[in-house]
Amino acid sequence: MALIPLRRAGALCLALAGLLLPGLAQAAVPALTLVHSFSFSRDAHSAQGAVATLSGDVQVRDGVLAVQGDKAFAEYAGLIPSAENGADTWWTVSLWARQTPGTGTTTEAVMVGQGVVSGYLPEFALSLRPVQGGGREVVGLNQSGWGGGRSAPVAHADQWHHYTVAMAENNVLLWVDGQYLGHGGAGWNYSTPYFHGNLRLGRQVSGFGGQFNGELDDVRIYSGRIDDATVRAQFLAGPSVSAVPEPAPALMALAGGALLWARRRRGA
Repeated sequence: MALIPLRRAGALCLALAGLLLPGLAQAAVPALTLVHSFSFSRDAHSAQGAVATLSGDVQVRDGVLAVQGDKAFAEYAGLIPSAENGADTWWTVSLWARQTPGTGTTTEAVMVGQGVVSGYLPEFALSLRPVQGGGREVVGLNQSGWGGGRSAPVAHADQWHHYTVAMAENNVLLWVDGQYLGHGGAGWNYSTPYFHGNLRLGRQVSGFGGQFNGELDDVRIYSGRIDDATVRAQFLAGPSVSAVPEPAPALMALAGGALLWARRRRGA
């Protein structure tokens, strides 16, 4: 059965909303700067030129970054943030993720993490970790928990979810599936270059483990603090690989009949 990407359906809905409700089309655009975006349409590099180094069983497949096994990840040279302005700048990371069923049941699974010099706590991690009863929670942390952060429960982590975290020197804001879930205080050591390292997708840096098994899509890194409307729009657009069934045959027949009628009228 043919599939229609949810992203196209979302874009169509937004276009119709713009026609029907002009006021929505005039909404203010948040003051964000997109630093890097990863669509994984052909490779794991960013559209802005960040080159990925792949390690272990990780590959770009069917429009996603598929990560499986131990010590599997994509690594990039220090993407968030630059050490010289980390102390007074907001940074935002958003992505779609689907965890492989049966994995991550006992340990933290890091979807995206920023590194440090070996021997020190990771600067930042957006992770899934197990909770009592077999569920999961998503966690946005600075200094891998030493500085604090924000967490929230996630139902069915083996399905696609949209995660967004905005970070400043003493704050972490968290959204899941377009909903803002609150903030937590968090300190970090971005203000000194000594603590600044690389970014990884699928695992934490150095010897801190945190292997994620699953698929990642539409990873975006911004300079600035994202707002609710932008997060909601990204969630409604869906991951690039997500799909919905094509319209029912009866609906397709009705649409085909309407098209034939319109053509006949033009030819009349």
